[in-house]
Amino acid sequence: MLQIQSGGLATSGDTNRVIEHNGQRYGHILNPKTGYPVEFAPRSVTVAAQFCVQVSMLATLAMLHGKQAESFLNEQNVHYWCIR
Repeated sequence: MLQIQSGGLATSGDTNRVIEHNGQRYGHILNPKTGYPVEFAPRSVTVAAQFCVQVSMLATLAMLHGKQAESFLNEQNVHYWCIR
C-alpha cells in the first residue's frame, strides 16, 4: 500500500491498450516523429512528484523516451517505478 499525503501519482503503460502481431507488442503511445508506437518503451512507468499535472506528463514522456526512460526520469529528480 502507498499512502500519499501530498503531491501526485500517475502511471502510463501499455497494459490495456496494446496489440501483438507476429510476437511483437505495439503500444498505444506513438512516437510523434514516426507516427508508430515507441520502440523499447517500458511496459509501465509510475511517477510520484509534487503536482498531478507534472506526474502525468512525466510518466507519458518517459514512455516516449523508450530505452532511455529511466535516464530521463533520473534527470527529472522524481520518484519513479519502471516495469520492463
